Amino acid sequence: MTDEERQKLRSNAFASLEKTIEDRQLLAQATERIDELEDVSKRQWDDPYSRNKALRQSFRVGRKEREKEAAVGEALKDKMSLGIDLVPGTEEDAQRAALVDFAPDDDVTRVGKALAKPLFRSAGSSRKAQAEAPKGTPKAELLASKRRHHIVSEIVGNTRMSQDPFLLDARTERTPPRIPGLKRKRDVKAEDPKTIEDGPKLLPSKALVGYDSDSG
Repeated sequence: MTDEERQKLRSNAFASLEKTIEDRQLLAQATERIDELEDVSKRQWDDPYSRNKALRQSFRVGRKEREKEAAVGEALKDKMSLGIDLVPGTEEDAQRAALVDFAPDDDVTRVGKALAKPLFRSAGSSRKAQAEAPKGTPKAELLASKRRHHIVSEIVGNTRMSQDPFLLDARTERTPPRIPGLKRKRDVKAEDPKTIEDGPKLLPSKALVGYDSDSG
């Protein structure tokens, strides 16, 4: 209430009377509403057994699902060592989780990258990068330079991995490249069997004959 309203109430008796009448009307409406709420509550709890039965039936619906979700939540808390209470998931949570995309965790890719890396790490590239960067270079430029070197090394590693003959599948048959001026050795299996049969045959060696000695 402002100062003008207070002054108006003090100076005008009719205004004070009207204010009192409005307050009485509001009080009567609030009392009527409270009585209605009490009547509704009494009608609902006239038979406590029926009310409790209805509450138990509503609680039984989905009880197994809630117990299953609680067991999954407890297992997840134990696995992740969480000390917080997990709330049930919602449809919005499922939509947000569907938008998350993780990198493929392929064992073959990891093994291939490990094999593509050199056996000994060469410090020439890092020294060269440090030598190229002059003194007083900002940290942002140094980080960008390191990032570029990392990308280049990653590309080189991937190229080596795709071209390394040791990383290819050994089961695929490959034909060796032909070198000009060098004759290839013919395969024995590819030769004509008639040519092998018509070749010179070795004569059997004559057996030695033993003679008796004249002495004697």
